[in-house]
Amino acid sequence: MRTLSPIRLIVLFVIWSFNSNGQIPWELYQKLIENKKTESEIEKYWNELHRLDQMVLLNESNPISYDSLSIDNLIKSCLMIESHGIEKVDPNSPVPMLNFSHCNLGKANLIYWKYLRDLSQQDGIIHYFGGEFPAYELEVIALHFYNYSVLNQDSIYPKLLTQLDDHISATPIEDLVQVFEELKKIRGLKSKKVIGTWQESSFKDTYTKNTFKICLKSDKNYYLEFNDNRCPIRLVNVGNSKDSLELQPDGAPFGWYFSLTNKTNLSLVSDSGEILLTYKLQ
Repeated sequence: MRTLSPIRLIVLFVIWSFNSNGQIPWELYQKLIENKKTESEIEKYWNELHRLDQMVLLNESNPISYDSLSIDNLIKSCLMIESHGIEKVDPNSPVPMLNFSHCNLGKANLIYWKYLRDLSQQDGIIHYFGGEFPAYELEVIALHFYNYSVLNQDSIYPKLLTQLDDHISATPIEDLVQVFEELKKIRGLKSKKVIGTWQESSFKDTYTKNTFKICLKSDKNYYLEFNDNRCPIRLVNVGNSKDSLELQPDGAPFGWYFSLTNKTNLSLVSDSGEILLTYKLQ
């Protein structure tokens, strides 16, 4: 009889985790995790989450599967903390930060933020993972909602942290499941109209070869759509002008918005009215 490799077993376990209806069986995960009683069992499960991140998620080339697996990992990570407490997380384990940053969905990052904030109250790897806390965590959230980098902008960190704390989730597991359901719906939408295409930029006056679009989709909402198959980001029109659009990423915490005038001039504007980025029309 052929013996399956450990990596193959992990892959099969993850595939089995999603039932035939495309749901995340979080209640099953919860029961399994709550049954981890000893220090050894808890440590072993965190190590399993590390392997799932490194061996399964990072080797997944299909963007739809990647997003689904990343939310699945976040839910398991949340359940471990909710079931056993933040004090049972090894302060030198990178798993919470990896689960957080390897999920490309801003809403999911925002839900998970509360756990990283709590982890930062103790000594450990979080204080220097990707830079001095909270630089890495704020960078992930800003990039995944706005595709904007806050690297080395230490002066705005206190305000951003306050804004994050205004969005603390009281029901993180259920909210992550809702993000997963939204993900499926968004992936199934069709583009009805392309408003414009611009070069990507995460730093002022710096542009990449990649492009993004603002589209009107079949649900009659605007979306940011990227050419690297990231999940489109739904935009909410927060302006009241007939001559321009002020589009804010749905669920975003910082109050920044994309300002589109004359159907071609696109900028990212802060909540105080500062122009953070100006994009080049493609």
